[in-house]
Amino acid sequence: MAYPYWRLSSFYLFYYACLGTWIPYWPLYVQYIGHSALVIGLTGAVFHSTRIIAPNIWGYISDSIGERLKIIRLGCFFAFVAIMGMLLSTKVWALTLVLLLFSFFWSAVLPQFEVLTLNYLGSRKANSYGRVRLWGSVGFIAAVFGGGAIFDWLPMSAFPWLICAVLLMLWWSSLMVPAQAASPLREIEPESESFLTIAFKPHVRGYLIAVILMMASFGPYYGFFSILLKETGYPLVSVSLFWCIAIAAEVLIFIYIRQLYQYVGIRNLLLASTFLAAIRWVITGVNPESVAWMTFAQTLHAFSFAAFHACMIEYIRRLFPHSQHGKGQAMFNSIGYGTGSVLGAVLAGLVWDDMGANTFLLAAGLSIFAYAFAFIATRHQDFYDPDMGSTEG
Repeated sequence: MAYPYWRLSSFYLFYYACLGTWIPYWPLYVQYIGHSALVIGLTGAVFHSTRIIAPNIWGYISDSIGERLKIIRLGCFFAFVAIMGMLLSTKVWALTLVLLLFSFFWSAVLPQFEVLTLNYLGSRKANSYGRVRLWGSVGFIAAVFGGGAIFDWLPMSAFPWLICAVLLMLWWSSLMVPAQAASPLREIEPESESFLTIAFKPHVRGYLIAVILMMASFGPYYGFFSILLKETGYPLVSVSLFWCIAIAAEVLIFIYIRQLYQYVGIRNLLLASTFLAAIRWVITGVNPESVAWMTFAQTLHAFSFAAFHACMIEYIRRLFPHSQHGKGQAMFNSIGYGTGSVLGAVLAGLVWDDMGANTFLLAAGLSIFAYAFAFIATRHQDFYDPDMGSTEG
């Protein structure tokens, strides 16, 4: 391949290995050090809160100076430095400060690396993005399994050391990406609409609302799924297995995403993802004690997250011109992932003690509303691009 496949893939591997260490075990760590469900929800909201503003700051800087790789490397390094603060104190105020700093620099990383990857792939976007991105899913699975084995052997107090080690590897992998990728030859573009003109179009606003609602529906999952499984009576190894089932299903989607675009259509795939998310949350809330139903629900992660995410990335690529890709990715990450994740985390933290597993029924309702907004926003859009089926490159 003409592009640095393994260097791009290794970055995704360690980035999502960090999430695979963080998402399942952070709630258990906060519970271990003696904090309540409300603190779990609020710290999750703090982690996501800076993503509302920070990605736009980093996107503006990256598009202005054209040095995406330097921004990515700085973000990885200072995220590592910030998270080391967890080793100093377990008080709520200290964790809050650490998460604010960590999330600010963490927000510099993925949106800009997505642009970097798409620049490298060029005409191979439809065929090769999934093959690169799937290594992120592999990293997540490895981290979840590894974390389960480690925390069966060591107490949850080892969590900060583990997350620091993974972040160090992420920074190292960013140094391995060739420097010239940071300054690709800029395409000469015809005069296009301004970024704000595109961003404030009605269908774009509708799609953003759909993303916010969809990400909010994941609040109970990211904040309390591991706790739900533990309290239902599953051993920690089973908790890690359920997480890995979800990510294995995600890998399959990224392998076959081009075929899904071609034969299903991006609009249909997007709508199916929101609808299947609602089904997933209902099953999780109603049947947490059933291994069969929970296994099935976790396989729906293939659509409720992976297919939805892939559609979003492709949609932004088409919507914004090349010179605005950084700001476009940043906007959808900050408004969609940031605002949606904060709302979901706060909502889940507020109601979990009273509602428990039934909190997932609220998540299902949010997914249904996401379906409605996505249906309206995309009904006049060209989501059936004949070029998507091309094997060029």
